Amino acid sequence: MKEVGGSPIRVFLLDANPMMRMIFPEYLQEQDGIELCGSASCAERALGQLEQLSPDVLLIGLDAPYEEWTYFLDAFRKMPFSKSVHVIVGCSDLRDQICKEFTRCGVDCFVPRPVNLSYLMERIRRVAQQREPLRDDLETLVTQVVLSFEVGMKLLGCTYLADALLILLSQGKPYPRMEELYQILTKRHNTTESCVESAMRKVIKRIFQQNSESLQEMLRLSHIEGTKHLANADFLFMLAAGVQIKYKL
Repeated sequence: MKEVGGSPIRVFLLDANPMMRMIFPEYLQEQDGIELCGSASCAERALGQLEQLSPDVLLIGLDAPYEEWTYFLDAFRKMPFSKSVHVIVGCSDLRDQICKEFTRCGVDCFVPRPVNLSYLMERIRRVAQQREPLRDDLETLVTQVVLSFEVGMKLLGCTYLADALLILLSQGKPYPRMEELYQILTKRHNTTESCVESAMRKVIKRIFQQNSESLQEMLRLSHIEGTKHLANADFLFMLAAGVQIKYKL
Protein backbone atom coordinates (compact mmCIF):
# COMPACT_ATOMS: atom_id res chain seq x y z
CA MET A 1 0.00 0.00 0.00
CA LYS A 2 1.20 3.49 -0.74
CA GLU A 3 2.72 5.24 2.23
CA VAL A 4 3.06 9.00 1.90
CA GLY A 5 2.83 10.42 5.37
CA GLY A 6 0.13 7.84 6.05
CA SER A 7 -2.15 9.28 3.36
CA PRO A 8 -4.44 6.89 1.45
CA ILE A 9 -4.21 6.00 -2.23
CA ARG A 10 -6.41 8.47 -4.08
CA VAL A 11 -8.39 6.95 -6.96
CA PHE A 12 -10.32 8.74 -9.71
CA LEU A 13 -13.00 6.66 -11.45
CA LEU A 14 -13.83 7.32 -15.11
CA ASP A 15 -16.66 5.00 -16.11
CA ALA A 16 -19.84 5.46 -18.14
CA ASN A 17 -21.51 2.58 -16.27
CA PRO A 18 -23.77 4.12 -13.57
CA MET A 19 -23.81 0.84 -11.64
CA MET A 20 -20.01 0.88 -11.30
CA ARG A 21 -20.08 4.53 -10.21
CA MET A 22 -22.57 3.56 -7.50
CA ILE A 23 -21.01 0.28 -6.30
CA PHE A 24 -17.35 1.29 -6.39
CA PRO A 25 -17.56 4.16 -3.83
CA GLU A 26 -19.58 1.96 -1.47
CA TYR A 27 -17.03 -0.85 -1.74
CA LEU A 28 -14.15 1.56 -1.11
CA GLN A 29 -15.67 2.57 2.22
CA GLU A 30 -14.77 -0.90 3.50
CA GLN A 31 -11.17 -0.72 2.22
CA ASP A 32 -8.27 0.54 4.30
CA GLY A 33 -5.86 2.96 2.65
CA ILE A 34 -7.84 3.67 -0.56
CA GLU A 35 -10.25 6.53 -1.18
CA LEU A 36 -12.23 7.88 -4.12
CA CYS A 37 -11.20 11.47 -4.84
CA GLY A 38 -13.50 12.00 -7.83
CA SER A 39 -15.42 10.40 -10.67
CA ALA A 40 -16.75 11.19 -14.14
CA SER A 41 -18.98 9.46 -16.67
CA CYS A 42 -17.14 10.68 -19.77
CA ALA A 43 -13.64 11.63 -20.87
CA GLU A 44 -14.52 15.25 -21.61
CA ARG A 45 -15.62 15.87 -18.02
CA ALA A 46 -12.66 13.99 -16.57
CA LEU A 47 -9.69 15.99 -17.89
CA GLY A 48 -10.38 19.18 -15.94
CA GLN A 49 -11.14 17.28 -12.73
CA LEU A 50 -8.02 15.15 -13.07
CA GLU A 51 -5.77 18.19 -13.37
CA GLN A 52 -7.36 19.73 -10.30
CA LEU A 53 -7.43 16.59 -8.14
CA SER A 54 -4.16 14.94 -9.29
CA PRO A 55 -5.03 11.39 -8.13
CA ASP A 56 -2.56 8.56 -7.54
CA VAL A 57 -4.54 6.14 -9.70
CA LEU A 58 -6.88 6.71 -12.65
CA LEU A 59 -9.30 3.80 -13.09
CA ILE A 60 -10.98 3.72 -16.51
CA GLY A 61 -13.90 1.51 -17.52
CA LEU A 62 -13.44 1.03 -21.25
CA ASP A 63 -16.25 0.65 -23.75
CA ALA A 64 -16.09 0.44 -27.53
CA PRO A 65 -15.22 2.25 -29.73
CA TYR A 66 -11.75 1.98 -28.24
CA GLU A 67 -10.18 4.51 -30.63
CA GLU A 68 -11.85 7.35 -28.75
CA TRP A 69 -10.14 6.27 -25.54
CA THR A 70 -6.70 6.24 -27.14
CA TYR A 71 -7.25 9.89 -28.09
CA PHE A 72 -8.18 10.67 -24.46
CA LEU A 73 -5.16 8.84 -23.06
CA ASP A 74 -2.81 10.52 -25.50
CA ALA A 75 -4.17 13.92 -24.41
CA PHE A 76 -4.01 12.92 -20.74
CA ARG A 77 -0.39 11.78 -20.91
CA LYS A 78 0.64 15.11 -22.45
CA MET A 79 -0.43 16.90 -19.26
CA PRO A 80 2.53 17.42 -16.87
CA PHE A 81 0.74 16.13 -13.75
CA SER A 82 -0.13 12.82 -15.46
CA LYS A 83 3.45 11.56 -15.17
CA SER A 84 2.82 10.65 -11.52
CA VAL A 85 -0.60 9.05 -12.16
CA HIS A 86 -0.93 5.29 -12.58
CA VAL A 87 -3.59 4.16 -15.06
CA ILE A 88 -5.63 0.96 -14.70
CA VAL A 89 -8.03 -0.03 -17.48
CA GLY A 90 -11.03 -2.32 -17.05
CA CYS A 91 -11.95 -3.90 -20.36
CA SER A 92 -14.02 -6.88 -21.54
CA ASP A 93 -11.81 -7.32 -24.62
CA LEU A 94 -8.18 -8.03 -23.75
CA ARG A 95 -6.85 -9.13 -27.11
CA ASP A 96 -3.14 -8.57 -27.73
CA GLN A 97 -3.67 -5.73 -30.20
CA ILE A 98 -5.92 -3.76 -27.85
CA CYS A 99 -3.61 -4.23 -24.85
CA LYS A 100 -0.55 -3.20 -26.86
CA GLU A 101 -2.26 -0.04 -28.11
CA PHE A 102 -3.35 1.04 -24.65
CA THR A 103 0.04 0.19 -23.17
CA ARG A 104 1.51 2.55 -25.76
CA CYS A 105 -0.89 5.19 -24.46
CA GLY A 106 0.47 4.84 -20.93
CA VAL A 107 -1.75 2.22 -19.29
CA ASP A 108 -0.02 0.45 -16.41
CA CYS A 109 -2.19 -2.65 -16.09
CA PHE A 110 -5.50 -4.18 -17.15
CA VAL A 111 -8.35 -5.85 -15.29
CA PRO A 112 -11.08 -7.84 -17.05
CA ARG A 113 -14.71 -6.74 -17.04
CA PRO A 114 -17.05 -7.57 -15.37
CA VAL A 115 -14.73 -6.46 -12.57
CA ASN A 116 -13.89 -8.64 -9.60
CA LEU A 117 -13.61 -5.88 -6.95
CA SER A 118 -11.27 -7.84 -4.69
CA TYR A 119 -8.95 -8.43 -7.64
CA LEU A 120 -9.21 -4.73 -8.54
CA MET A 121 -8.21 -3.61 -5.03
CA GLU A 122 -5.09 -5.75 -5.26
CA ARG A 123 -4.18 -4.18 -8.61
CA ILE A 124 -4.70 -0.66 -7.24
CA ARG A 125 -2.45 -1.36 -4.29
CA ARG A 126 0.17 -2.98 -6.48
CA VAL A 127 0.50 -0.16 -9.02
CA ALA A 128 0.43 2.47 -6.26
CA GLN A 129 3.50 0.87 -4.68
CA GLN A 130 5.55 1.93 -7.70
CA ARG A 131 7.24 5.30 -7.42
CA GLU A 132 6.70 5.83 -11.14
CA PRO A 133 3.98 4.39 -13.37
CA LEU A 134 5.04 1.00 -14.69
CA ARG A 135 3.67 -0.76 -17.77
CA ASP A 136 3.47 -4.35 -16.60
CA ASP A 137 3.36 -6.43 -19.79
CA LEU A 138 3.81 -9.70 -17.87
CA GLU A 139 0.76 -9.02 -15.71
CA THR A 140 -1.30 -8.27 -18.81
CA LEU A 141 -0.07 -11.50 -20.41
CA VAL A 142 -1.08 -13.51 -17.35
CA THR A 143 -4.58 -12.00 -17.43
CA GLN A 144 -4.89 -12.88 -21.11
CA VAL A 145 -3.78 -16.46 -20.46
CA VAL A 146 -6.36 -16.99 -17.71
CA LEU A 147 -9.10 -15.39 -19.82
CA SER A 148 -8.22 -17.67 -22.74
CA PHE A 149 -9.50 -20.66 -20.73
CA GLU A 150 -13.01 -19.20 -21.19
CA VAL A 151 -14.12 -19.33 -17.57
CA GLY A 152 -14.01 -15.54 -17.07
CA MET A 153 -12.43 -13.75 -14.10
CA LYS A 154 -15.45 -13.46 -11.79
CA LEU A 155 -14.57 -16.67 -9.94
CA LEU A 156 -12.28 -15.96 -6.99
CA GLY A 157 -10.13 -18.94 -7.96
CA CYS A 158 -9.24 -17.14 -11.21
CA THR A 159 -7.76 -14.29 -9.18
CA TYR A 160 -5.66 -16.72 -7.14
CA LEU A 161 -4.63 -18.61 -10.27
CA ALA A 162 -3.54 -15.42 -12.05
CA ASP A 163 -1.58 -14.20 -9.03
CA ALA A 164 0.13 -17.57 -8.55
CA LEU A 165 1.07 -17.76 -12.24
CA LEU A 166 2.46 -14.22 -12.11
CA ILE A 167 4.62 -15.15 -9.12
CA LEU A 168 5.99 -18.24 -10.90
CA LEU A 169 6.77 -16.36 -14.10
CA SER A 170 8.33 -13.45 -12.23
CA GLN A 171 10.60 -15.59 -10.07
CA GLY A 172 11.43 -18.28 -12.62
CA LYS A 173 12.95 -21.65 -11.79
CA PRO A 174 13.39 -23.14 -9.30
CA TYR A 175 9.72 -22.49 -8.63
CA PRO A 176 8.58 -21.96 -5.02
CA ARG A 177 6.77 -24.85 -3.37
CA MET A 178 2.98 -24.86 -3.52
CA GLU A 179 2.83 -24.32 0.25
CA GLU A 180 4.83 -21.12 -0.18
CA LEU A 181 2.49 -19.93 -2.92
CA TYR A 182 -0.53 -20.57 -0.69
CA GLN A 183 1.11 -18.56 2.11
CA ILE A 184 1.81 -15.62 -0.22
CA LEU A 185 -1.74 -15.61 -1.60
CA THR A 186 -3.26 -16.00 1.87
CA LYS A 187 -1.41 -12.93 3.12
CA ARG A 188 -2.07 -10.92 -0.04
CA HIS A 189 -5.82 -11.56 -0.07
CA ASN A 190 -6.39 -11.72 3.70
CA THR A 191 -7.90 -15.19 3.59
CA THR A 192 -6.99 -18.76 4.61
CA GLU A 193 -4.86 -21.37 2.86
CA SER A 194 -7.81 -23.75 2.71
CA CYS A 195 -9.92 -21.10 0.94
CA VAL A 196 -7.16 -20.43 -1.60
CA GLU A 197 -6.65 -24.17 -2.22
CA SER A 198 -10.37 -24.86 -2.58
CA ALA A 199 -11.09 -21.89 -4.87
CA MET A 200 -8.15 -22.73 -7.10
CA ARG A 201 -9.12 -26.41 -7.27
CA LYS A 202 -12.68 -25.51 -8.31
CA VAL A 203 -11.59 -23.15 -11.07
CA ILE A 204 -9.10 -25.69 -12.44
CA LYS A 205 -11.94 -28.20 -12.57
CA ARG A 206 -14.01 -25.65 -14.51
CA ILE A 207 -11.11 -25.04 -16.90
CA PHE A 208 -10.93 -28.74 -17.75
CA GLN A 209 -14.71 -28.91 -18.14
CA GLN A 210 -14.57 -25.97 -20.55
CA ASN A 211 -11.76 -27.73 -22.46
CA SER A 212 -10.77 -24.64 -24.44
CA GLU A 213 -8.25 -24.60 -27.27
CA SER A 214 -5.87 -22.70 -25.00
CA LEU A 215 -5.97 -25.49 -22.43
CA GLN A 216 -5.30 -28.11 -25.10
CA GLU A 217 -2.37 -26.06 -26.38
CA MET A 218 -0.81 -25.81 -22.91
CA LEU A 219 -1.22 -29.56 -22.40
CA ARG A 220 0.46 -30.24 -25.77
CA LEU A 221 3.37 -27.96 -24.94
CA SER A 222 3.88 -29.95 -21.73
CA HIS A 223 3.50 -33.29 -23.58
CA ILE A 224 0.52 -34.41 -21.50
CA GLU A 225 -2.23 -34.31 -24.15
CA GLY A 226 -5.46 -35.99 -23.16
CA THR A 227 -5.08 -35.27 -19.45
CA LYS A 228 -8.53 -34.79 -17.91
CA HIS A 229 -7.55 -33.16 -14.64
CA LEU A 230 -4.53 -31.98 -12.67
CA ALA A 231 -3.94 -31.12 -9.04
CA ASN A 232 -3.36 -27.46 -8.23
CA ALA A 233 0.43 -27.68 -8.14
CA ASP A 234 0.67 -29.82 -11.28
CA PHE A 235 -1.62 -27.49 -13.21
CA LEU A 236 0.20 -24.33 -12.15
CA PHE A 237 3.66 -25.65 -12.93
CA MET A 238 2.42 -27.05 -16.26
CA LEU A 239 0.87 -23.70 -17.09
CA ALA A 240 3.98 -21.72 -16.16
CA ALA A 241 6.14 -24.00 -18.31
CA GLY A 242 3.71 -23.79 -21.22
CA VAL A 243 3.54 -19.99 -21.09
CA GLN A 244 7.33 -19.74 -20.97
CA ILE A 245 7.63 -21.97 -24.04
CA LYS A 246 4.85 -20.30 -26.04
CA TYR A 247 5.91 -16.73 -25.33
CA LYS A 248 9.66 -17.40 -25.14
CA LEU A 249 9.99 -15.92 -21.64
